[in-house]
Amino acid sequence: NAEGQWHAPMRFLKKAEFKYGYSDYVHDEIEGGDELASRVKSHGHEARVDFFHDPIGRVNGRFGVNFLHRDFNVSGEEAFVPPSTTESWGFFALEEYERGPFRFEFGARAEHQSVQSDVQNFDRDFNAFSFSLGASYSFLENWMAGVSISRTERPPTAEELLSNGAH
Repeated sequence: NAEGQWHAPMRFLKKAEFKYGYSDYVHDEIEGGDELASRVKSHGHEARVDFFHDPIGRVNGRFGVNFLHRDFNVSGEEAFVPPSTTESWGFFALEEYERGPFRFEFGARAEHQSVQSDVQNFDRDFNAFSFSLGASYSFLENWMAGVSISRTERPPTAEELLSNGAH
């Protein structure tokens, strides 16, 4: 994993944060003492960049992008899902407005994901959109009352789409 920050990268930005992760996972399913039933492999890269903007009046927040690439493979007699590749792009924003004891928050994320399996001749794309709204009132020191509403979507994983055949 790696991460970093860049302070004041542009005129209207306070800072940018970068995070990157790499995963190389393997495990074996053993049956009957020493018989290999299946081997699960997952290799992935994930990166995220957050841009924190200068205040716009009383509004503070960030926006950014997230990327994921994952190769997944199960082999052996008990393989339940064919090899697949997943790629995902997400764009998001989180904003906050505060005035006296009142605070309002808004968040949104748009995501595009594709899942491919050459073995199954499978290629599907998904779009998802999530948002949240919140409001709070601080009526005493260390006391707050609030309300929020959200709607969340998540594209299906390769395992959900391809386990025991494409569907």
